[in-house]
Amino acid sequence: MLWALWIACAGEPSLNLFLIFLVGTAVMRSAGCVINDYADRNYDAHVERTHDRPLATGTVTEFEALALFVFLIALAALLVSQTG
Repeated sequence: MLWALWIACAGEPSLNLFLIFLVGTAVMRSAGCVINDYADRNYDAHVERTHDRPLATGTVTEFEALALFVFLIALAALLVSQTG
């Protein structure tokens, strides 16, 4: 994803923009993982590879997962608002 920033900025992105993209990438990937685990919450407990995930074991509630997802999306929106 960062290569697109270099192309868009003709090879010279500002440090501020670089950091926004770097943090934004991590935040959006995290949000994707959270919502994917939420979507698969009823199946993960039955799959060897995923049966230890927090939603599958009940360590994290559905409400907590959705709250984290909303927080991450809001954080991403805040980051995007800093690019203008």
